[in-house]
Amino acid sequence: MKNLFLLSIFTAFNIFGQAPDPYKFDYSNTEPLEYDDSNSSDNTENYDSSENYIIEDDLPQEYKRGFLNSGYSFFPIYERIDQNTTAAGIDFSYYFRRNGEPAKSSPNYLRTVFTAGQNQYTNMGISFNNYWNNELNNAYASFQYNRRWAYYYQISQDNPVLLGEYRASDFDLILSYRQRVFGNSYIGLRYNYEYNGMSDRTPFSVFSEQAFIGLTGSSASGLGIVLGNLPNENVYAPRSTFAYEISNMFYLTAFGSKSDFGKHTFDFREYLGLFKNHTLALQLYINFLSGTPTYRQLSSIGDLLRAYYHDKYLDYHMMVLRGEYRWMMFDRFMMTAFLGAGYHSNSIRKFKLNDYLPSYGAGFRYFLNSELNSFARLEYFEGRGSRGFMFGIGDDF
Repeated sequence: MKNLFLLSIFTAFNIFGQAPDPYKFDYSNTEPLEYDDSNSSDNTENYDSSENYIIEDDLPQEYKRGFLNSGYSFFPIYERIDQNTTAAGIDFSYYFRRNGEPAKSSPNYLRTVFTAGQNQYTNMGISFNNYWNNELNNAYASFQYNRRWAYYYQISQDNPVLLGEYRASDFDLILSYRQRVFGNSYIGLRYNYEYNGMSDRTPFSVFSEQAFIGLTGSSASGLGIVLGNLPNENVYAPRSTFAYEISNMFYLTAFGSKSDFGKHTFDFREYLGLFKNHTLALQLYINFLSGTPTYRQLSSIGDLLRAYYHDKYLDYHMMVLRGEYRWMMFDRFMMTAFLGAGYHSNSIRKFKLNDYLPSYGAGFRYFLNSELNSFARLEYFEGRGSRGFMFGIGDDF
């Protein structure tokens, strides 16, 4: 692990540290960058590194417009998948901005991820994110394949009972188009297709669709509306002190789904600058299902809180509250401490505030590129009966 961490730091210095940024900002304050919705050629002023105003007429000619910023990252990652499986791999991205885009604009990128680990674990993914027309339009596409040993737990239990094991082979396709409608908020359409293969089921007798639909494998195909200003992935941090996304997805047999159901998600995030070099990040995440979801489409606490695994705490509805304290110690290094609570229930009216799954931990971050607001992180976390650490790029929220 030590060698992996040293390799990542060396990689970061060699890849991200070569080309100087044509705009200089003060990143000693860790508050996220505010979104700039105007073309930089129309700006009348910019900030320099000492937080003094600079009149644009005083800038060199090449700094008076948006700039072409491109490069690549090649980064090792490590994570714990479940209590018996760990995996390591590579996260490779090529990022770019078009000539004329604002200096603080969100980058476009092509990203590929590959990880492999114990118990024949394999995960492969590729995604493409593209902004154009001064960020008025955004298109996103993602495809992932995941193969692993998985665990079938009885749902709606405070202490879920392990019923069986199976091999999961999952394909996940996402296509999205968004148009900015006001401020930094977008509205658009999202299509999602998932195929969930469930083979080598042991013991075979417990995998009956009379117990739960989709226990022999299933597909989900849905179309929905999304509203908000969150990035499509966690590679680059949000650039607003308040970020959110509201999505309503409808999976129908007419589209090719195993059953008809809806997935409704509310994600609200606030980033508070407490004082210089100190930031408090907060998140409220709610996901609830309507209709008849398949087993593999149930809400999972483990998808939000890394202290838990995807398979164990499943139910129809889920709510997560969490906060993270971020302290920029010096230059590009940051220390973090986080605390969260997850709730799950088969009925929205049955959420109990005193019945929660805790998650807590701490970690370090190294800013790979302040201009892009991207960083590497090393974190240790614990939950109820579980613990682990991860190393990679990007953030949970």
